[in-house]
Amino acid sequence: MRSKRICVYRVDDPATAALGDYKVVATPENRQELRTVIGGEKIDVLIIDLDASDALDAVVEVLEINTSIAVVGVLAGNDVQKFIAAQRAGCRQVACKPLNENDLAMAVRKSLNEANSQVDWGKTLAVIGASGGVGSTTISCYLAMSLAEASGTRAAIIDLDLEFGTVASLWDVNPRYTIGDLATAGAVDTLLIEDAIIDLPCSVAILPRPAQMDQAQAIHEGIVKSIFDAARSLYPYVIIDLPRRLDEVTGCAIQACDKLRLQLQEAVAEQWECEPSDVLFAGGMAYLAPDTKVRISFAEAVWLGESKFGTLGSTGSYNTPELGGDYRGGTIGASPAYSFTAHVAEVEVDAQTGIVEVVKIWI
Repeated sequence: MRSKRICVYRVDDPATAALGDYKVVATPENRQELRTVIGGEKIDVLIIDLDASDALDAVVEVLEINTSIAVVGVLAGNDVQKFIAAQRAGCRQVACKPLNENDLAMAVRKSLNEANSQVDWGKTLAVIGASGGVGSTTISCYLAMSLAEASGTRAAIIDLDLEFGTVASLWDVNPRYTIGDLATAGAVDTLLIEDAIIDLPCSVAILPRPAQMDQAQAIHEGIVKSIFDAARSLYPYVIIDLPRRLDEVTGCAIQACDKLRLQLQEAVAEQWECEPSDVLFAGGMAYLAPDTKVRISFAEAVWLGESKFGTLGSTGSYNTPELGGDYRGGTIGASPAYSFTAHVAEVEVDAQTGIVEVVKIWI
């Protein structure tokens, strides 16, 4: 078996030279050298000092060059926010300074196991609107299209607003099958997803909401998880358009999203006094991996997360494509950067004087 090849970036510690079967093959001094090594060498693991000001940017850059590499970050202290930021950037494991040889070796082994188990799974992104009419479904559609175009691969949109979703109508398609049909078809697998999903010319595929209201009521988190798993094995990017409420189905979608999962793991781990990596989510429950008898409901995990971090959420960035004409006003209304909402005012008008008095306004 080939020895795992390690790149060490800005970590000057004897523990990196005592990793047994793992071989340190590169120690770049700057970002340019790091890019050259990651792009030109077969590297399995990157060990990086996260205390440097540009460390998180370097992690993101490395994973853009080689998505399968396992990243182990090294941090001084126990700053929870730094830990979360490292996980969000793409670190599979984090080791604390001063480094211990055994701890570092275990972090490397765990990072390799996690990277190997997830390499074939697509990324899951969920979009939820804070209020009605803010354009979250429009953002979901443009996000899927832009990801497919930028990556040269395919992206899928799952309309999880089961009662009032508009993904299909925004793409002007008349679906033959919906999520409701999958729910009644038995076990959901990749073949069933491929039959039901609608492939569009722009490398985007959509799975519409149920056509009938009673079908929506029959969908539960078990079916939704099966759909997610099958879709993630087929598509590099899966976008979930969510309704504006938190229930079992929406919670299942949130569990599939890596960033929010990290926050929940951190909050539950603090409650259980364990490592965040020991907290697992499955079947609407949070489990302690070494002892699965220790468990709480997913709703309780969300409560712990909100108690620790406030309203749960994660952010990203998105550049809207150039749309519309180049004449004055030609871009208005043609981009998902614009959204729509409604303001309602109650007024009283004096018919004789024409004086208008605003009684109440809803925004």
